[in-house]
Amino acid sequence: AEVEAVERCRAGRASYARSLGQNASAARNRTHAHNLDAGRDAAVSRPDRAGPLPGSELADVYCLKLSPDGSTLFSGGYDGRIRPWDVRTGEAGAALLHGGLVDCLKFSADGSTLFSGGKDGRILPWDVQTKRAGAALVHGSSVWALELSADGSTLFSGGEDGRVLPWDLRTGEAGAALFHGPMVYALKLSADGSTLFSGGQLGRIVPWDLRTGRPGAELAPAETTRVHVL
Repeated sequence: AEVEAVERCRAGRASYARSLGQNASAARNRTHAHNLDAGRDAAVSRPDRAGPLPGSELADVYCLKLSPDGSTLFSGGYDGRIRPWDVRTGEAGAALLHGGLVDCLKFSADGSTLFSGGKDGRILPWDVQTKRAGAALVHGSSVWALELSADGSTLFSGGEDGRVLPWDLRTGEAGAALFHGPMVYALKLSADGSTLFSGGQLGRIVPWDLRTGRPGAELAPAETTRVHVL
């Protein structure tokens, strides 16, 4: 009887662990809207209810970007698709196909172009109105971060190769690379547009003077860790 009880206990624990794994997997693949006033998840179309956006469980979500007018939320993820969500209704529009895992999204200053960067090493400029992609900018390794200059003329890409590339959006040409080091996960421009911060593996955050292209004194956390967001 004691052996049977132990076996039942083990079986119960295994079943519980499987359910936790299934729930965690489902949760990872969903896009949630958070009602900050209520302090809980809220469906976009019904701020008084909690839950994920319908259909957002289709693939892992790696990045989100809100249109400048606040009407559309774009999500990019594992399946290589970029989905536009109507913030008022919670409905998804026709997906844009990047072609590989999508790691980052960035809007142009006027909101007319959405840039997507991914594991295939490409950056695609999407015309938001026509839903068509322009000529790809090829970083050459997985693209994990995008940032736009203050005047909107230069797009910065950071990637697995540890480089930050400045792209002239008028010509589509890349300028001299900034060498951050192993793997760039995050980019952020200073308020005045003179400094670009890059963060990545080993916990390094490097401030770059965009006038000279030279790095300043690094910001380093007390514990070595990866910097994914700036």
